[in-house]
Amino acid sequence: MAKAAKKKIEWPIVLIAFFFMFFFGRLIGPFSVVTQVGSNVLGVFIGVILLTVLTSQSTLASILGIIAMIYSGFLDSTSAVSQWMGGSTVPQLIFVSALCVALKEAGVINIVVRKLLTIKLLRGHPVALLFVLFFSSFIVSMFIGFIPTALLFFGIYESIRDLCGYDKYDRFCKFTLLGIYLGCMGNFCFPFKGIALTIYTLINTSMQGYGLNINMFTYIFFCVLVNFIWLAILAFMIPTVFKCNVAPLKDLDIENVEALKVIPKKFDKRQLVILAIFCLSFLYIIVIPLLPQGFPGSAVLSPIGTTLIFLLALALLGFIQIGGKPLANPMKLLSEGTLWNVVCIVGCFTFLGNAMASADVGIRDWIIMLLKPVFGNIPLPVLLLLVTVVITIITNICNGTPLTLLGNAAIMPFVCQMQIDTGISASVTAATLSLCANMAFLTYAGTIYAALLLDRDEIDNRWIWTDAVKVIPVYIAVVYVLSLICSYVLP
Repeated sequence: MAKAAKKKIEWPIVLIAFFFMFFFGRLIGPFSVVTQVGSNVLGVFIGVILLTVLTSQSTLASILGIIAMIYSGFLDSTSAVSQWMGGSTVPQLIFVSALCVALKEAGVINIVVRKLLTIKLLRGHPVALLFVLFFSSFIVSMFIGFIPTALLFFGIYESIRDLCGYDKYDRFCKFTLLGIYLGCMGNFCFPFKGIALTIYTLINTSMQGYGLNINMFTYIFFCVLVNFIWLAILAFMIPTVFKCNVAPLKDLDIENVEALKVIPKKFDKRQLVILAIFCLSFLYIIVIPLLPQGFPGSAVLSPIGTTLIFLLALALLGFIQIGGKPLANPMKLLSEGTLWNVVCIVGCFTFLGNAMASADVGIRDWIIMLLKPVFGNIPLPVLLLLVTVVITIITNICNGTPLTLLGNAAIMPFVCQMQIDTGISASVTAATLSLCANMAFLTYAGTIYAALLLDRDEIDNRWIWTDAVKVIPVYIAVVYVLSLICSYVLP
């Protein structure tokens, strides 16, 4: 009954979005420097955002968006198919998702978690243990997603809580849950799957309008660096700033944690080979762009490319046999790992990004003209401060995805021009947009994942708005300082 009611509520929004996609531009017509095609594209953009944010119809939004982009006059059906399926983004998404399924099904991720948490040096060091707990949830969520990671690590937390004798309503329990939840934001830092890929794709296509591309190494490195430092600071704040009692952790034998007992202590041969193939694939995409010209072997390695390397990895999983059986069935992995709704979303936002970055339709020049009084002569330190403060605060009240998309449209043109003029890294600003737009936990409206934290028995509104909210200024400060430094250091 509730689902039916929700669908009835969504229908008016679907109709409004349909109007924007197919009729808005034709009613408005060309204006300022925006052409008729540009006006049509703006309507498509507004309609897609409405459907994506206000309904559960993200797949419908992307499919209608692709069709509307054809009717907008920006591209025809043939070029839509060739640019969407013929580009590198969608195949890369499919191949990497399949590799992630292989890691998950082989049990590799769970053993990695166990090995991280059972490091002997952590025993007797509560802050270090908390940091590893938080940061390992970050790493794991990059590959297997927010929800499964949260469920796995909440189970580990519950075992630790019971072993140490904590009351479930103790402040320590509340902040530990928050740290794990914030660690799971790694889901948004891996630009090969889900919303992270959508955001990455749109920003990258916008940058291409300036002859630039996101530096993938910079993007991933910056996201990992920020979370490494931020989660370490949060772990330190739990006993010092928030005065939580971490003494019971000093005598904790992590080997007794129930959630870890069922996980094997060591990798078997099959798991080691799968992990090695996965790691070498990602080492390739990081190292190859950094190799100096004329480096021995680069003429052989470089042509494989950052998409086909993952296809090669899948082929190796099917070719290498251990105990008379292949490591995995590549076709089965591709079938289970391909999220076609995400593929559709990526296609839609790729076209929108191309259109909004195009000099021919006028949207980019119109946005620059509109915002030049605000951002035109603003120095990078002030621009980054505005990005980190405003977006991080607003994303806790409304969904961060449209914020990132709007932030991309408003800010990236100026940052791209800064990179052309001064050499600063626009890729760092792109990563900063994503990091700030997804740091949400204060309200259910901020992200669909907020319920995982806010619905826990341990969490109450009073604690959220009196204690938990205090971590946000710290996060803003960490992101701002690191983004400012890395903008001048990283490529």
